[in-house]
Order: sequence, then structure tokens, then C-alpha cells
Amino acid sequence: MITKILPTKIEEHWKAIAAYLDKVMPPTPYGTKIDTDYLKTKVITEEMSLWLIYQNEKINGLLITTYTKEITSEKSSLLIYAIVAFEKLDTALIKEDFKTLQKYAKETGAQYISAYSNVPHVVKLVQDLGGNAEYAYLTLGVDQ
Repeated sequence: MITKILPTKIEEHWKAIAAYLDKVMPPTPYGTKIDTDYLKTKVITEEMSLWLIYQNEKINGLLITTYTKEITSEKSSLLIYAIVAFEKLDTALIKEDFKTLQKYAKETGAQYISAYSNVPHVVKLVQDLGGNAEYAYLTLGVDQ
């Protein structure tokens, strides 16, 4: 089960999840490490959202989401900025969680859910759910 955490409840969960975020978050396109304190500020101010994934009545993962807008079409996307599993997640549970995210995205005006990942089983899961996983996120520094 996935649950969106209210900004007033972030502090009580943050210490436990910040260590995981430090370990698993990819670097920014600029090659720098993501500042988890800055990320927490964005969640508290509701520019981003924290979702906790519960499995067997305990927290077993999290998502951080935000909204993006495609400039050429003005379509809104619920972007999964980060997804972290503390232990292996049940595939059926993940599929149900994505249905919850789809419903939330639709209710809040997004036309689709998007994410970046280089984790093969995440890419396969998106494909199994009927999503598109054809493209890679590319970066090239200007000083290279």
C-alpha cells in the first residue's frame, strides 16, 4: 500500500529515510550529489510529495514525486523523482501502488506519470504495466 504523507508529518519520517536517499539517489545532471535537506524543504513546501510504501504493515519503500509540464504540449506529468525500496517489493503490491498513483495523477490534472531509471527490473515493470520505456535520460556537461 502506498500513502502520500502530509507536509506536517514529514519531520517524523525524514531522519529514517534520508540515509536511504543519500545511498540511492543518482547524481544531478551536473554531477553533484542531491542535498537531502533541500529535498526535504521541497517536500514540506509541497513542491514535491513524499509517498511511503507499506508492505506487511511496515514501511518498505518510498517515492518522491513532483509535477512537470511538457512545454510543447502543455501536458502535465506526475514525475517520480525518486523511488527507493528498502527490501524487495511484492510485484502485485507495486502494480496496485501504481494504480493509486495513476488515480492521484488523474485527479490532480496530470495526463501521465513519468520517471527516469536505469534499473532493469523497474524498466521491465513499467513495460509490463503498459508504459513506454524506450528512451534514456541523457546529459552532457558543457565543459566536456
